[in-house]
Amino acid sequence: MRFDTIIVTGESCLQKWTLNRVVSPFRRPTTRAVVSTALLFILWSIMDDKLNLYWVDMKYIRALHQKDQRVYSVSPQIGKQNRPYIGIIVTVNNNKYCIPLSKPKEKYSNMKDKIDFSKITINGKVIAGINFSRMIPVEMKQLTKVDTKKRKHDIREVLARKELYRQEIEWCNDNKDIIVNKANILYNKYLSGEPFKRKKDCLNFPELEEICKNYNLQK
Repeated sequence: MRFDTIIVTGESCLQKWTLNRVVSPFRRPTTRAVVSTALLFILWSIMDDKLNLYWVDMKYIRALHQKDQRVYSVSPQIGKQNRPYIGIIVTVNNNKYCIPLSKPKEKYSNMKDKIDFSKITINGKVIAGINFSRMIPVEMKQLTKVDTKKRKHDIREVLARKELYRQEIEWCNDNKDIIVNKANILYNKYLSGEPFKRKKDCLNFPELEEICKNYNLQK
C-alpha cells in the first residue's frame, strides 16, 4: 500500500502526515472513522509534487454545516453526496484548510477571477469554479484517497466523472501556486478585520476552527 505525504504551505515549515486508504469515487470508504461518503479534496503531495483527490467524512461536514449553513451540504437527500472540494492545505494559525469546487454555472462564463473565486477552464470551457470564501478547516484523519484510475469494468458515468476529476486535478497542478497564495491572502485579510468587498461572503473561519478542534478531540 502506498503512503502519501502531504505538503502544508503557509507560515510554518513543511509538516507531514500519512493516509492509508484508496477508494473509488463511487464507493463508500470504510477505513478508520471515515465510514461514510462525503466531500472530495485535492491535496498537494510532496512525494510526487501533485494534487490529489480525497473523500472527507460526511459526519464532519454535517457538524460544520450545522454551525453555518453556507458550508456546502453533502446530503444524499438533495443529491449533494458527490460535491467536490479542492483541498489545498494551507497552514494559517496552525490550521489546515480545504477549498471547495462548484459545478460550472452559466454566469461563470462572464465572471472574472476575484479574491475569493477562480474559474477552472479547459480549452475555453469552464468546467468548475473554486470558491475560496467557502474553504473549511480539516484534519487528515477525515480524509480518504479517491481512486481516479480508469478501469475496464467502469460504466460510462464513472468514466466521465473520473475524466472530469482528472481535468480538474491537471488544472489545479498547473495553477497550484496561485491557488495557495490566494487562499492565504483571503484568510489573512478576513482575520485582520480589514474591510473588503467579499468579506461578507466568507465563512467565519475562527468559529469553524473551534468546531474542527472539538470534533477531533472527541474522536
